Amino acid sequence: MATNPEQEQCQVHTRRITLQLSAHSSSDYRHKYRDFRMGDKYPYITKEDLVDKGEFHRKHRDLSIKYVQDTHPEVVSHQYMAYQPPEMDRFRSTEPLRFDFRKPLFRWSGVVPGSVDTQQVLPKVNIVEALVIRRQFYRNISSDALIKLLRESFLSLETFRDERWLGSNYFNKILCSPENVIDALPPKLQRLHIYQDADSDFSLPRVHSIAGAQSMRKFATLSELKELSIAPDTDGWGFLLDFLPIVRRPLDTLPVFKLRRLALDCATLREPEVSFERLVLVRTLRAAAAAASRMPRLETMELWRATPSSATLFRYSTKNLESKITWRINWKHARGDQLWQGKLRKD
Repeated sequence: MATNPEQEQCQVHTRRITLQLSAHSSSDYRHKYRDFRMGDKYPYITKEDLVDKGEFHRKHRDLSIKYVQDTHPEVVSHQYMAYQPPEMDRFRSTEPLRFDFRKPLFRWSGVVPGSVDTQQVLPKVNIVEALVIRRQFYRNISSDALIKLLRESFLSLETFRDERWLGSNYFNKILCSPENVIDALPPKLQRLHIYQDADSDFSLPRVHSIAGAQSMRKFATLSELKELSIAPDTDGWGFLLDFLPIVRRPLDTLPVFKLRRLALDCATLREPEVSFERLVLVRTLRAAAAAASRMPRLETMELWRATPSSATLFRYSTKNLESKITWRINWKHARGDQLWQGKLRKD
C-alpha cells in the first residue's frame, strides 16, 4: 500500500509522550521503610494500605527508640527523632540527584574526569509533552537539575507535575525547593501541579511561604497556563494578595488570567478563634471572588486547608453558564461535617 511521505513524517512529529521520573532503591522499600506511597501503584490506594501504614509507622518508631536508648541513653524522649538508626538516616538524608559532567557515562568510556562543564548544553527533546515526578520514593531530584532540563531539553513541555518530598534537612530543602524552578518553566506550559508531601519521621516542620505563590501568579499572567495547583507549603494567600480589599487596587488595573482550573492551599482558611481571624477569613474569600472576576475562562477554583483535626473547602464552579459556590467544613465548633451549596445570582 502506498503512503504519503509528507503525511507519514507529520504523524511522527505529532507523537508526544509523558516522561515520569523517580529516583529510588527498591531494597529500601522492601527492607528499610515500607510505605504505601512508595509502591508502584501509588496514588491508587486501598483501605488495607492505610492499615499497613500505621503498623509500619509504629514498627519504625519502635526501632528508632530502641536504637536511641541503646546508643544514646542520655537523650530525652522528645529528642528521639534527631537520632535515627544509621540506615534510616542514610535513607532520608541522601543528597538529591544532580548533574555531574566530570564522571564518564560508562566505566570503559575512557573520559578523564575534569572540572564541571557548566556550558555543556543538553539536547532538545521536543517529543516530551508532560513531565511527572511522582512521590513514590524519598530520594529527591535537585531543582538545579530540573532547571537545566526545563531550559535546555523540554522546551515543548505543556504539563509539569512536581511531587517531590519536603526536605529531610535544610540542605535538601534548599536544593529541592519547587519555587526555584518557576522562572525556568517554558512559556507554552498549560498545566502546573506542585505538591510537597511530608512525613513526620523524615521531613522538616512545614513553613508556609507566600513568596512562591506570588512567583506563580506572575508566571500565570505571562504564560498560556490553564491549570494551576499548589500545596501545601506554598501559601495560596500570596496568589490573592493583590486582590485583597485592603490593597484597594481597581480591578481593571489587575492582570487577566487564562486559567480554567485553580487550586490553592490557604493557611487563612482555618477555624477562627478570635474576631480578627474571622475578618481575615472573610477578606480571603472576597479576594478569591475578585480574582475569579479576572479569569474569564475559569471553570473551577478551590481554596482549601487541611490539618490532622479539621478541614476547610471553598469551591467556585461554573457549568452551562450557571455558577455555584460550595463551602464545606468539619471544624470543632461546627458540630460535625457541614456542607453548604448555593447558586450565584447574575447580579
